[in-house]
Amino acid sequence: TKKGRTLLTSFAGSIGIIGIALIFAVSQGMTTYINIVQEDTLSSYPLTLENQSMDISSLLEAFIGSAAAAEKHENDAVYQKSMIYDMLNALNNAEINENDLKSFKTYLENQLTKDSTNEELKNAINGVSYTYDFDLLVYTENKKGEIIRSDSQELMQEIMLENLGMDMTNIVQMQENTGMSTNMMTMGGINLWQEMLTGKNGELINPLIKKQYDMIYGNWPNSYDEIVLVVDENNELDDISLYALGLKTKEDINALADAAINKTELEYEQKKWSYQEICDTEFRVILNSDCFTFDEKKGVYTDLRETTAGLKYLYDNGITLKVTGIIRPNKDAVSTMLTGAIGYTKPLTEYVVEKSHSSKAIKAQKKTPKTDIFTNLPFG
Repeated sequence: TKKGRTLLTSFAGSIGIIGIALIFAVSQGMTTYINIVQEDTLSSYPLTLENQSMDISSLLEAFIGSAAAAEKHENDAVYQKSMIYDMLNALNNAEINENDLKSFKTYLENQLTKDSTNEELKNAINGVSYTYDFDLLVYTENKKGEIIRSDSQELMQEIMLENLGMDMTNIVQMQENTGMSTNMMTMGGINLWQEMLTGKNGELINPLIKKQYDMIYGNWPNSYDEIVLVVDENNELDDISLYALGLKTKEDINALADAAINKTELEYEQKKWSYQEICDTEFRVILNSDCFTFDEKKGVYTDLRETTAGLKYLYDNGITLKVTGIIRPNKDAVSTMLTGAIGYTKPLTEYVVEKSHSSKAIKAQKKTPKTDIFTNLPFG
């Protein structure tokens, strides 16, 4: 009986200990999983500071208030209610705050140095990315040998204008006039080119990106002129991205758009390209400042892209980019950081900025800040 009692007591005690251990394990596992979800989600929607910010709440209040009656009156006739003026006036007079990003950047860099004692901030940050308001001009040759702009947004604008009569440039102009965020006003989901986040310790690619993505072919970039292609979990790319990569023609895209608008059936042929074929694709970056050359006859700077020969010259002398690898979201990743189809490195941004300093067009404009070098007329 003593042996039996000892065994039963040991068994009952083990159940209690194992139960407590299981509860602790589940608690720790859930905490770890929640941390992973938070980290992955924050990588997709990072904390962002822009040079300008607008108080959207006051703007919405003005819009809602514009639907209210301006004053009390008798209900004996039809009266006018001001709406257009109130809405446009609220939009035009919306308070736009200028952020001192230069000072904040200096402060942040000082706090993240090795000598800094702010360990709490260092541990809380996976990486810091600085973006600049310049349009990366990337071109490639399609299968017909035509030089095309590798830009999905530009193609979408053409499709909207040609097939639906919607001019997206008006939306961009509205964004510039109101100071509203680019993410709010444009189709952020169709950005093709995206700079990849660097690591805290000088790594070219942040470890978080390597954790979220699997390298299915090739290698990660090691220099400014190397890029990676990003496919989805099914190794697929959308039609617009394939066009911007030079793998589909404008005719292919127009046929799809026409079929959708005219509600006609279209035999959709599923095509595929080998990994090596993708990596053999070559891209050229053209500096914005290199696009302009001085016309001695007219005495102004002209855009070389306006002629086929000029565009060919710029393309032949552009910065060559090579696809070194193809990556796919990891099956265990809750959310992923990259939204574009092509990822490039921070050194490419720094290279473009540095090269632009020596541009003749930029130097000429800085010499005459009050005169437009493209018209020889004073700025408005």
